[in-house]
Amino acid sequence: HYTIEEILSQEEAPGKVSWGYNANLGRFTNFVNLMDMAGIAVPSGLLPCSADGSDEAGEARRAHLAETGATAPVLPFGITLLGAAWTDEYLWGVAEQYCRATGLKCGRVGHGLA
Repeated sequence: HYTIEEILSQEEAPGKVSWGYNANLGRFTNFVNLMDMAGIAVPSGLLPCSADGSDEAGEARRAHLAETGATAPVLPFGITLLGAAWTDEYLWGVAEQYCRATGLKCGRVGHGLA
C-alpha cells in the first residue's frame, strides 16, 4: 500500500493522472477507495446466458462450450458490500456469513472459507 504522502505527491504532480496509485489498490472497489469508504466484493452465483446468435460472439461462445465440455453457458456475478471508512472488519464478517450461508466459494477453483 502507498503512504498518504505518495498519494498526495502524485496528485500534485503536473500532467499526471491523480488516481493512478489508488487505481492499483483495487479494480472492483476502486471508487470506494477514492470516496474513503470500505468495500468487499463477494461471489453471488452463476447467471445463465445465451449461446445463441449467428454473430461472431455467439460462435465464440459455442466454440468455448465445446472446448471446455460445459453443458450450458454461464457468467459468474457478485455483489459488493459497502460501508463507511474503517468498517472493513465488519464487512468481512458480513461477507463471510453470506458465503457460509450460500455455500458459494471464491476464486476460479472455489477456495472455501477455513
